[in-house]
Amino acid sequence: MIGCFPTLLAALVLMLTATLLPGCASNPNQGYSFDTTFDESIKTIAIPIFRNETTSRGIEVQLTEAIMKQVQQRTPWRLAPPDRADSTLVGVVTSTELRALSDDPQTGLVQEQAVRITIRFEWRDNRSG
Repeated sequence: MIGCFPTLLAALVLMLTATLLPGCASNPNQGYSFDTTFDESIKTIAIPIFRNETTSRGIEVQLTEAIMKQVQQRTPWRLAPPDRADSTLVGVVTSTELRALSDDPQTGLVQEQAVRITIRFEWRDNRSG
């Protein structure tokens, strides 16, 4: 029985490979793929501070910094000045809403809040205009 184990394991691996690979797509936008979903022709991105149309002062700076940090951590793109970037992400904060999640039973003061930020954005390809 022990001598059959490598053969069974090899058959199982072959069967799984034959079953899973047809489910993969060469285009990552059309199914499962091992390729990146990022546009590889874009190397750099500019993210100017979003415009703020709300009364929440400073929210546009915090949001822009958070987006820049996520781009640096999760994408292959590098941040660059707008005049040297392949693409530019521009945005407008259109509304903000605070909602209390919990409050202190003794003081009634809010302990946790949720923030909802609504934005409009445009991703511009600087190479084509």
